[in-house]
Amino acid sequence: MQRSLLQNFLKVGGYKYTGEFVVFLGSIFISRYLTPDEYGVVAVVLIFYNFLALFSDLGFTSAIVREKEDSRFLSIAQTFFLLNGALIGLILLLLAYPISIFFHDNRLFHLSLLYAFILFIRRLPLTSEAVLLKKKKFIITARTEFLVASFTVLLIFILAVSGFSYWSLVLPYMLSPFIYFYYYRSFHRVPFRLLTRADLKLIRIKFGSLFIHLGSFNFTNYWEKNADKFLIGRLYGKSDLGIYNRAYMLVNLPSVFLAPLFRNVFFPIFQEKFDQPEYIKQEYKKLLHLISSISIVPWILLLYFPFEISTFLWGENWSRVGDYLGLLAIPMVLYVISGTTPILFILFREEKRLHQHGTIAGISTIGALTVGVFFSMKTMIYFFILNTLFIVIPSLCYFGFYKSFKFSMKEILEIWIVNYVVVAFLFVLIFFEMRYFMLYPLIFIGTYALIRFFLYIREFLLADSKT
Repeated sequence: MQRSLLQNFLKVGGYKYTGEFVVFLGSIFISRYLTPDEYGVVAVVLIFYNFLALFSDLGFTSAIVREKEDSRFLSIAQTFFLLNGALIGLILLLLAYPISIFFHDNRLFHLSLLYAFILFIRRLPLTSEAVLLKKKKFIITARTEFLVASFTVLLIFILAVSGFSYWSLVLPYMLSPFIYFYYYRSFHRVPFRLLTRADLKLIRIKFGSLFIHLGSFNFTNYWEKNADKFLIGRLYGKSDLGIYNRAYMLVNLPSVFLAPLFRNVFFPIFQEKFDQPEYIKQEYKKLLHLISSISIVPWILLLYFPFEISTFLWGENWSRVGDYLGLLAIPMVLYVISGTTPILFILFREEKRLHQHGTIAGISTIGALTVGVFFSMKTMIYFFILNTLFIVIPSLCYFGFYKSFKFSMKEILEIWIVNYVVVAFLFVLIFFEMRYFMLYPLIFIGTYALIRFFLYIREFLLADSKT
């Protein structure tokens, strides 16, 4: 399995990494034509857009991949996505005016209307995409995402240069859902159908637990990750939100890359070995060692050169990004690991424990952010890191790795302990303004990651030679 996982990781990851690089590179040039305030006003609407988008799936995509192929259920899913997209789009439509009043900015009203329409059309390709993933057509979906992302970035750049201001960040996303929809349907066409009472009963009986627990987890998990942006936008303004959001985006890049890769590639492959949980655990643990080792490189750079990176990438107007970049990067490696776990909860049918962990992590994080933001944005980040270390990660280890995945205490420590201790040590150094000592733990974790990486490669080559 490890060979199959690694091959798909490299093939799909190649497209995904290239696509993310194109988006990242585009942001460097686009930032020269747009101000932090223009990015900030879009970021405010995205808080509500992304929140409502959580309820557009509710586990249907995972259910399509996880269960046996059923043409009736696929048609139900297609119709469900369409109706659900219309409903959540209507909700954002109704929220448009209150959002503009709450944040004292009329621009938010028109942006919210446009994003309401995007919410609806983004649901169109989801069923066909899930079927392609179930059939392991990973290259098709990855290549399509890369091409669409490249086209979108080019269009954003053209509009930004042409003076479309913040509209350039929104308008291109009206085209991409239609491209996905018509292209994916050329591989697998799923018809729409009118939902009957029997269809709704099937959904409730077969997938009710998945929808409820995954939906609840997504709800708390979303506000866990976005309460800071909501509070900053309300208390400090759109410009500060634009600065903070840029730092958050850069720190979150590894997780943004890995989460869909695990969901779209590794989940279908692991699903085939569902009856061999110990085998899945060992393969998953090997992948974690590889992924955490690779993520150490950008982590070190962001921690040690936050101001230099900010200025180099986006120019002097964005130099303040460095104030938050070095702080937000501290727990990054922990979230890279934790971001891979939702698919294991779903794979082992442990959605209830995922919900329990998500509730604890979400409530504690929102509380920490809310208290900290009233002192300063930096204090908010300090509270966030402390909450991550003492509540979020211990909760994940207990409800996830120990109770749901059945890892032993030794295996849990093997996965977490080194990264956890280094993160805690770095936090102490930065909090007490002893950055000049940071070089030593960074050298240690860099050396450790390099050793783990080569051990993984050696083990992989030995296993490959035996087969």
